[in-house]
Amino acid sequence: MLPYSLEEAAKSAAGNWKEFDNFGWDRKYDEGSEDLFLYYPEHRDSTILEHSNSETIQKIMFEDNDFGDDVWSEEHGHWGVGWAKCLVVRVYDSNREITPAFTQLYEIMSALANYPVLDEEDYCQREYDETISNIELNAPTEMFQNLPDDWANQVFTYLLDIDIYADGPEYWYEKKDIQEAMVELGFEKDLRMWGEEKDD
Repeated sequence: MLPYSLEEAAKSAAGNWKEFDNFGWDRKYDEGSEDLFLYYPEHRDSTILEHSNSETIQKIMFEDNDFGDDVWSEEHGHWGVGWAKCLVVRVYDSNREITPAFTQLYEIMSALANYPVLDEEDYCQREYDETISNIELNAPTEMFQNLPDDWANQVFTYLLDIDIYADGPEYWYEKKDIQEAMVELGFEKDLRMWGEEKDD
């Protein structure tokens, strides 16, 4: 759980946008804006994990629940990261009670404080898709011909089997490792590219 209670979190969250430097927002003069909490789950340069968590948060807040006008999404421009997705949540209702929307977001934030992944299946799928995409992008496909449809998955599986893992958060494999895997997997070489043409 977060190191503070729901009540403490609500008190701290309401009107948090007032503390932002150089922040222009067309809702800042709206009635009740002091009770709004701005939460940014992802931006243009976010990691795959952040994108995955953001999508899961959107699903919980908008598909799994109906909080009406107490929550909505916006996209804000940012000088450093281009854009940032913003979840705007009303913290207190007209009776100064904490809204169900903020309570739900507090539970999400508490879950993230304990474990950084909200949806393991979604995150793993995104990791896999990014890795396959990078293998396809970095592979020396011009050196081979008649590749099977699942060649990139075969390369990925082979590299994992020999304990070669993608580098860093970009899930990037070196071209030499990919080429070596393609050779070991027996993919058909384009002999002209390898300088191995046979004399007639």
